[in-house]
Amino acid sequence: MNLLLILCALFQVAFAGGPTYDDRVVQLKVTWQRWERLQPWSKTSPTLRISQAVVVQGLPGQGPALLTTAQMVEDATHVRVTKQGEPNEFQAKVLFVDREANLALVVVDDDAFFDGLQPVKLAKKPLVQGQVVVARWRDNQLETSGGSVARATSIESMTGSVRHAGVRIQTDISGGGWAEPVFFGGALAGIATSASNSELIVMPSEFFGAWLDEVRNSGQVRPWPGRMGASFQPIGSDALASWLGLDSPRGMLISSVAAGSSACGVLHRGDVLLALEGQALDGSGNVRDPDYGLLWFGYLLSRYHEGDTVGLRVLRDGTEQDLAMTLRSYTSSSWLVPRDRKEPPAYLMAGGLVFRELDDTYGGRSTELSIVRQLWSQAQSADERRVAVLSHVLADPYNLGYHGFEDLPIATVNGLPVDLVSDVREALQHPQDGYHVIRLRPNPRLNEIVLDASTLEATTERIATAYGIPAVYRAEVPPPALGQACE
Repeated sequence: MNLLLILCALFQVAFAGGPTYDDRVVQLKVTWQRWERLQPWSKTSPTLRISQAVVVQGLPGQGPALLTTAQMVEDATHVRVTKQGEPNEFQAKVLFVDREANLALVVVDDDAFFDGLQPVKLAKKPLVQGQVVVARWRDNQLETSGGSVARATSIESMTGSVRHAGVRIQTDISGGGWAEPVFFGGALAGIATSASNSELIVMPSEFFGAWLDEVRNSGQVRPWPGRMGASFQPIGSDALASWLGLDSPRGMLISSVAAGSSACGVLHRGDVLLALEGQALDGSGNVRDPDYGLLWFGYLLSRYHEGDTVGLRVLRDGTEQDLAMTLRSYTSSSWLVPRDRKEPPAYLMAGGLVFRELDDTYGGRSTELSIVRQLWSQAQSADERRVAVLSHVLADPYNLGYHGFEDLPIATVNGLPVDLVSDVREALQHPQDGYHVIRLRPNPRLNEIVLDASTLEATTERIATAYGIPAVYRAEVPPPALGQACE
């Protein structure tokens, strides 16, 4: 009995001296709006998003700041913050957003907000095993839940451009993935970026710690390299390895290289990438990280920025060679179907036909778009920068016979190839024998649309008035320069 009492007393002392986290974790209330898919000239109704943030050391000469994920403040129109379960709300503003890294800094001008709060300390070692604590505010109470590191993983950013090392944590917390901070030994070891069943996918402190250092030192983050810009085929069979001249299945066979990418002019079709920065690739494209174990090799690029140089080892024409690759920014905006673009969507309404450019957030469930969307990471070319789409048709006698057609990729307008919305607008200035002829990419529903060119302009104005459209055209942000063509 005496031993039991002693153990209970020791547990109470240890528990009483443990961290409470309520002075480091706060709650964000973000009002946000997105652009309507079918009415890209207007926004959705305001919606409230409640998420978490953690107090960190701010920029030099400034007070503390709040660290959260970029997706939590995406499309924000108004940001409020509360602390320690108190009802008082303070106005906050987004200071810095890095959508490629999925990180954001939020600041509060009222210094009184930080009374009773203190910046967290970051964990010094990678979070690869052990027990953790997940903390969040819910119904004015600090909710903490235990968890354990299940396994390492690679995390893809919200734009799909940056991939970095991370971990999956088993926890009984429900409805997670809202930037909940994860603590190990009282220090901030990670931030939850998403959730799946009873698992949290967690961004480790070694990644956002380096990000914070760069923001504090320079006030910005250098452009990320994103993806390498090459298409790869795994070398998983003995026969393929032998045919390529390898002693065993290892490395990745280069099947194509994208213009404007880091790999352009360095890697060639038919090369075998054997190692990146001294890390040997296996036949599935994985490298063995000393902390995280086997991960897809692309995560290594998250340790560098545009302008840095990395070493490659390739097999070319039967001979192993060492190459140097200077990293360029090859992020989502350089892809044929971009991911999660920030800028307002480009569109054109002409004669009731609404034209858009396809991106990963466009939506649409047609088979044709599903097929094209599989090319979201395919490289642009000088002849194809984007995918122009007939989004839908605003019903009017002028376009009778085409009502109900939607989500169809376009091939040409008046005989001119189009991919940008501005291309569609320009092509409509060149009718064919008094008609506008819009040809669709192959599909089982509709081959072409033919419209009277002489009444298009007047009809467009009338439809815009009838449907309350403030502007019939919004130009796209020009795609980035491609640079020289690759071999």
